[in-house]
Amino acid sequence: MKKTTNKMSDNDLAFLAAKCYFGINEESAKDYDINIIDDIKRKLPPGGFIEEMEAELPKWWSDNIGYKSGVARMSMVDFMHHVNELRARRGSSKLPEYSELFNVWMEYIVSKYPDVYLVEVRDKNTGAKKQLLVNTGVVQRQG
Repeated sequence: MKKTTNKMSDNDLAFLAAKCYFGINEESAKDYDINIIDDIKRKLPPGGFIEEMEAELPKWWSDNIGYKSGVARMSMVDFMHHVNELRARRGSSKLPEYSELFNVWMEYIVSKYPDVYLVEVRDKNTGAKKQLLVNTGVVQRQG
């Protein structure tokens, strides 16, 4: 488990962010399995696209702060959108939706940044799985 901030642990905050993002309330929670993954070990060579993606991450996080959770989160769909925008600016073609490279890059982000968690939400009825990156280090204080 990663560090603890505020009154909630970072795992609790990541869990809350996922529930808020996907609209899971107390009544519907029984229909979902929510897993926080923070122990991924993924290394990638430095430079090139990876370096450019990392330079963009602070903006992507600040554009994706949850209203209810107050923490930065990015779904797989959001992440694919940002990555493909970056690729287009570099003159590269878009990757197909849900390309395995998106998973590799998300895992790399979780490996490299201690405040970032990968949350997997599985619908028990349909088996559908959704993923969400949560950055507990980027928090908007309610005030």
